[in-house]
Order: sequence, then C-alpha cells, then structure tokens
Amino acid sequence: MTNNLSKSDINMPLLGRCEATLAQLPDEKREHFLYVIHALMDCYKSEENKAIVLISEGLDDPARISLIAINSDADETDGLIETLGVFRQIDSKVPAHSMN
Repeated sequence: MTNNLSKSDINMPLLGRCEATLAQLPDEKREHFLYVIHALMDCYKSEENKAIVLISEGLDDPARISLIAINSDADETDGLIETLGVFRQIDSKVPAHSMN
C-alpha cells in the first residue's frame, strides 16, 4: 500500500489521526468503517478468527493489489480465498446480490 501520510500525520497519535479522518467521512462510510474495525479487532483478539483484506489501489491496468492475511498461514489464506470464490458464484446467481 502507498504511504500517503505527511510528516505531521506521522507525528499525530494513531487515534487522533483516525478521529480526524473519520470526522471527514459521511455517516454511512463512518458506520461501515467502524464495523470493519470491530471485525478486525476481533481477529486480533482471538487466534480462532481469521480474515483476509484485499485492497486495490488505482484504476489503471494493472492496479496494485494488496492482500493482508490475519491469523492465517498460506494454506488457510488460500482456503479463505477459495471460500470467497464460492460465495461470489452463489451470490451471482441470486437476483439481488447480497455481498458487499
């Protein structure tokens, strides 16, 4: 991922940076972000919870793709990706798509 932080951002405490950024987001995005943060924190609190985060930077071809695995080794990460693929196939067959 690209580091877009200025020197003043780096010197600001983490929670202060988050609070400043969250204040700029619309309510819907702020609510979604908090949901994601709680889910990720649950993974960090319990080794039984696993997650993968897929991030695409840019719209150019090829866009830079980053995969962040939490509490999963390479095999478990592959299994999560495979499960995601199955869910996507199921979701594409449902008239009103349910995945975000």
